[in-house]
This record gives sequence, structure tokens and C-alpha cells, in this order.
Amino acid sequence: MNHGHPAPLLELRHVSVMEGLSGRPLVQDVSFSLQRGHCLGIVGESGSGKSLLCRALLGLLPSGLVRSGQLHFEGRDLGSLDPAGWRKLRGTGMAVILQQAMTAFDPLRPLGKQLEGTLRDRGRMSAARAREAVCEALQRVDLPETVLSSYPHQLSGGMLQRCMIALTLALRPALVVADEPTTALDACHQQQVLRCLADVARDASLI
Repeated sequence: MNHGHPAPLLELRHVSVMEGLSGRPLVQDVSFSLQRGHCLGIVGESGSGKSLLCRALLGLLPSGLVRSGQLHFEGRDLGSLDPAGWRKLRGTGMAVILQQAMTAFDPLRPLGKQLEGTLRDRGRMSAARAREAVCEALQRVDLPETVLSSYPHQLSGGMLQRCMIALTLALRPALVVADEPTTALDACHQQQVLRCLADVARDASLI
């Protein structure tokens, strides 16, 4: 019985990540729960497995690594999801902000087409609404609309990081998994992005 307490948005029970062939553990026995509208920070030294855990949460582990333990999102057991199920979940139910912004976008397509295309696909928006949502999100992270016509190599790592964050804001997912999202940003934009992420958590708590 939950005695009136809401079910966690995300719950991990004894989650580990290991090498598939050798069985060598890389992340060991992680358990926690996260309520909707709340934030959780994971702290550890470089190489301790923080990024691997983030990828495990999203079904994005590199080939050769396996996850064990139980992972529940909105009460749903994610252990049985196939690749198509993970793709459907990512972007709307869950979204990720990765450290390496340079590798997050297709280098051969303008950013506008990529951002708007993701919103039309994942957010099920019309072309006009997707354009509007992207422009609103870019404004929130202090980027001009001119970035929409730019290719990834024409922008700095910090600007690409903010593009990735803008896309997350526009998608309005229930859960944002952020792997050091402010690493490439200056102090001013770090504070701005943290405020935006706090807004995402607040909005999610109202769903």
C-alpha cells in the first residue's frame, strides 16, 4: 500500500552495468527513486560510471555492455522493452542532455531541420507549431533564430549544448536525464540553463 503517496516517476532497484563477455562490473548495485517534479543529483569522480548509468536509464548502453536489475518508469517495467519501444519512449517520456554536444547532431543537416523534425516526429507537432516551439526554446537559452540555418560545425560546443537543451525544453518530457549539461557553458549561461531545467521539473509536477 502506498498510503496516499504517489508512485515514483523513476525507480531503480539494484541496477548494475557490466561487460558482457567478462562480467566485470562497471556500475554496481544502484537503487533510488525519483518523484515527479523533483531533481536528483548523482555525484562521483571521473570514471566512476555516472555517464554509463545515464545511458543505462535510457537504453543507450554501448555494444558489449549489459544492464541488470529492475528499472521502472511511470510504473512500467522497462526491462522488456525492445529497441522500437525505447525509441518511442525517448524524447517524450524521457529526454537526455549528453556531454558531447558535437556528436549529438547530424553534421550534414542544418540545425533547424533537425530540431523541428524531432518535434514533428516525437512531439507530434505540425510544421508551423514545431517551428514556433523551437524558436521559443532557443530564446529561453539565449540563442538567436539564425542558428536554425547553421550547420553543427558552424557553432561552438557551448551553443550546440544550448541547442540540445532547447530541444529538451520544447519536447517537455516527464524526465530529463542530464549528463553534466553545463560543462561547455560559461557561468552566465550555466545559471540560465539551470533555471530552465528547474522550470521543466516544475512543469512536470503539474502534469
